[in-house]
Amino acid sequence: MKNHILQNIIDILRKKKKLKFYLTSNPLYNIYKKKNAINVIGDSHCNFFSGNEQLAYFNCPLEYGINNCQDKFNTFNTFHVGPALAYNLNKYNTKTKAREKIEYLLKHNIIRKKSKIICCFGEIDIRVHVLKEALRQHMDYKLVIDNIIENYLNFLLSLKKRNKIYVWGPIPTQKDNSPINPEYPYFGDEITRNKATSYFNNKLEEVCIKNKIVFLSIFKNLINDNFTTKDEFIADGCHLSQKAWVFAQKELESKGLL
Repeated sequence: MKNHILQNIIDILRKKKKLKFYLTSNPLYNIYKKKNAINVIGDSHCNFFSGNEQLAYFNCPLEYGINNCQDKFNTFNTFHVGPALAYNLNKYNTKTKAREKIEYLLKHNIIRKKSKIICCFGEIDIRVHVLKEALRQHMDYKLVIDNIIENYLNFLLSLKKRNKIYVWGPIPTQKDNSPINPEYPYFGDEITRNKATSYFNNKLEEVCIKNKIVFLSIFKNLINDNFTTKDEFIADGCHLSQKAWVFAQKELESKGLL
């Protein structure tokens, strides 16, 4: 009889141990544990806020096709929602389903109500689509960007009803002499893309100020006077290196985030 009771106790402890291992090894456990962390939602550029030099979301799935970037900082929770465009974040049933993924994070309280969110989108729009669309439609690229910003703002305002929103401006584009990576295609030349990025950031900052959304950017720290990209701050030809954190820290501190 005593042996039977002892075995039951051992079995219960083993189950608890397994349950604890399951919980603590689940990325969501660490996210829930960081109650005051700043949430970063975005395309692959949200990886910068994880503290990793290289992209780190490939082997860290959460739920519903959302990935975490294996955060090294307790300050941030990163949520990679795919190669989403600022242009169609306000739309449902896009190829990346980014809008649905973000709403999933909110609905399931993975991102808590009234918590801080940094939105990190737009670089892909500029690198791949803006100049191509301007050429296709025979129009100034600034008009293409104006349309993107209008759509992006609609998304931001919907998010602002629930959370405190911050917007991370797109970084400079990859160098013209970067090896062509099929994962990071680009259209047009480096200088024109960076001029388009500069306009994008200025326009985005303008609408953010009008709508009481905090705008963040280190773009000006990352380009040369001739609008070429300072490649020493780019980790893989496309994404920010942690070397750029010195600029980001000052920017975040100046806006009261750190």
